[in-house]
Amino acid sequence: MPQPSTQPEFHLDIFVDNPENLGLLLDQAVQRLIPAALERRQGILVTQVFPDKYSVEVHEDVICGVVQERRSGPNAHKIQLQTNSMT
Repeated sequence: MPQPSTQPEFHLDIFVDNPENLGLLLDQAVQRLIPAALERRQGILVTQVFPDKYSVEVHEDVICGVVQERRSGPNAHKIQLQTNSMT
């Protein structure tokens, strides 16, 4: 029988079926990744991949202690990055 993984999580995909839950789901994902981000001394990147799909990951290009948001896709160049503290 396979053993549960004790490896920290570094990436989560979030699918949003109700826009009212978006903030809560993203906050929960960030909270789950904070221990791994601190361990690696990296920040967390939240990317809107599609209107209903987000990627939340520990990322080497984000400063430790920071949560950075971005959008991907054809209009991504029009969106400014938003940065928040993990505190």
